[in-house]
Amino acid sequence: MSESEHGSPDSSICLLGEAPAAEEMRKGEPFVGQAGGVLDRCLLAAGIDRNRCYIVNTFPFPVQKDVSGNILHNGERLWTKDRGLTEIGMATARTAREKLRASGANVIVPLGGTALSLLAPQTKGQIGKWRGSILEWGGRKFVPSFHPATVCWGSTHQQHVIATDLVRVKEQSAFPDIQRR
Repeated sequence: MSESEHGSPDSSICLLGEAPAAEEMRKGEPFVGQAGGVLDRCLLAAGIDRNRCYIVNTFPFPVQKDVSGNILHNGERLWTKDRGLTEIGMATARTAREKLRASGANVIVPLGGTALSLLAPQTKGQIGKWRGSILEWGGRKFVPSFHPATVCWGSTHQQHVIATDLVRVKEQSAFPDIQRR
């Protein structure tokens, strides 16, 4: 395991984050910083045990955001607000896609626009439009939600939204088939 991965690939829930931050790099585990605290509270509110989740990051290394909100690494654009993941971003996220395909999760939870772009490029990462929806990727279902870091950036009402989405995730984790309401 690494700062980009935690838990068993056989878990019924797979959480897909963006990238490790400084605290994750220091501790060698995903979602252990401030955003991880928000995620833990949301999981608890939804009745989900974090230790029974498989957690993967889209990118295996820390990234930066420019003033426009684009995601960069070493000067290369990996994700843009207009297009979602770039060609370089898709290539960089190849390992995450392989981990998701190999996992036994009944439901994948992309947290934030970057993770959503990995599973559904056509959404361009518009998380506000798609969060809470039951969607499909390669015959697998996924339910996107806001990234917990949005709560840390001041959107505190989104903690309730994330927790509500995770209640749906818990329901969907009980079975592998795609059943929309």
